[in-house]
Amino acid sequence: MSDPSVQLPVSEQLPFVTVRVQTKGFSDRDWTGVGTGFVWIEKLANNESAALLITNRHVLKGATVVGLTLQGTAADGSRAPGPGREIETQLGELNIVYHPDPEVDLALLALGPIIQRLDRAGFKPHFTSVERGIIPDADQIRGLSAAHPVTVVGYPNGVFDEANNLPVVRRGTTAIPPWIDYQGKKDLLLDIAVFGGSSGSPVFVLDEGILMGRAGLQIGSLRLYFMGVLKAGHYHTEFGTIIQIPAPTAMIPVAKVNQMINLAVCVKSEQVMELVDQAIAAFKLTPAPSA
Repeated sequence: MSDPSVQLPVSEQLPFVTVRVQTKGFSDRDWTGVGTGFVWIEKLANNESAALLITNRHVLKGATVVGLTLQGTAADGSRAPGPGREIETQLGELNIVYHPDPEVDLALLALGPIIQRLDRAGFKPHFTSVERGIIPDADQIRGLSAAHPVTVVGYPNGVFDEANNLPVVRRGTTAIPPWIDYQGKKDLLLDIAVFGGSSGSPVFVLDEGILMGRAGLQIGSLRLYFMGVLKAGHYHTEFGTIIQIPAPTAMIPVAKVNQMINLAVCVKSEQVMELVDQAIAAFKLTPAPSA
């Protein structure tokens, strides 16, 4: 992850990786759903690359129109100030790939055509991105602590800094050891509150200056791992049953009887890699040679 013009601390780059995703139907005048997406850059052969947007499958479910809020690039190459630009696109015009397992709540769309359309209009989007290089391997995950701090970036309840088009950055911990597959699936349980709009939020381990783990404490180091994508939260129903439901996207005011117990479910990064590989094949792209 890097800023193209300014070497900012990683914690300052993280907010630039997300995109606010809004949805509605053909007959809707206003947006009826909100979620989070984040930019993934996939390196290809011949020094080319593909820009992809990753979110949850359920964020796009039932939508016919999608709105993406993108930030512009200033003359010096840095991130332009201001509220950004909302890009409205028919869902049918987007190249979308879903995880091959319908039970895995992940979706991906190609940003290239949108970026090209904006470029012709004289608007150059600015964002940082997630790449393969920050996905931890099994040994790196085993090096984390059982209750390790995590950072989640997104738009809970649709809340964000509208004047600067900045998402909300929140902190929590892993609620089970990160090397364990929660409920036997490639999921991770987090101790963090979940609100509508958080669906699709990227989850990171970000340790700046102090590294904590099973090996002890290290000072003056940096660690950034992409752990996965937030998809759902646990709620306590009026009947006293603990259930897991997708993090909601609806923005309309409703009466709720579910009470959050501040536990979230994250799709692990290895399943994100499966989705990206699926997209490479579907879009007939040529991946970069293995190092």
